Amino acid sequence: MLSRSSIFFLLGAIFVATTKATCPVVPDNGCSICGENKCIDSDKVDEIFSFPGQPAVPCSLLQTAGEMGLIPLDQCSQLPSLIDVCNCLDNGMKEAVFPPAMKGNTLDVSTAANARSLVVSAAGAVLLGLYLN
Repeated sequence: MLSRSSIFFLLGAIFVATTKATCPVVPDNGCSICGENKCIDSDKVDEIFSFPGQPAVPCSLLQTAGEMGLIPLDQCSQLPSLIDVCNCLDNGMKEAVFPPAMKGNTLDVSTAANARSLVVSAAGAVLLGLYLN
């Protein structure tokens, strides 16, 4: 039988696992500093990227400059291997964060259908838990 605190804990874990940020749309004359379908980690926007001979800038400013076409495309294509400090993510997707009891378990949230399925399953578990109380 699930307690109410267990239910909220479970729902919180599922919410974190299914939360997905999206990368900004890059116009044709711009570039993604992280590479195609990647963007900087939203937790790293204030991290400072520095390179000899260039001004030190926050990752967010560097990403915006790339999107606006202010970085030459030949230079932009070299940036992904240089900007580790910005923590580039595939399509803005962060790794799922699970509570300690769930470590080692994996959830496939790579598609909207899988994420919906997880939420429906969690809702079913919550309703069952409330019914059994």
